[in-house]
Amino acid sequence: QDVLLPVASQTQISAEGAGKELAKRLEVPEGTALLKLVGQLYSYDEKVLDYSLSYFIPGHFKFHVTRRVKRGLP
Repeated sequence: QDVLLPVASQTQISAEGAGKELAKRLEVPEGTALLKLVGQLYSYDEKVLDYSLSYFIPGHFKFHVTRRVKRGLP
């Protein structure tokens, strides 16, 4: 197996109020509720290959989440 190939991704999704600088960059009022996505892409040997941080303004995007259940777990 090539250990540098991405095999898994994990993203945490949370709500966060826009701070002063972020609100300015996104052109929204300070305190606006945003969706914050923090993602990590993992290799076969569970090393982090990529890290991402994204903010989304609710109502402007539609998300689809697919979940997979690992077989063979106790």
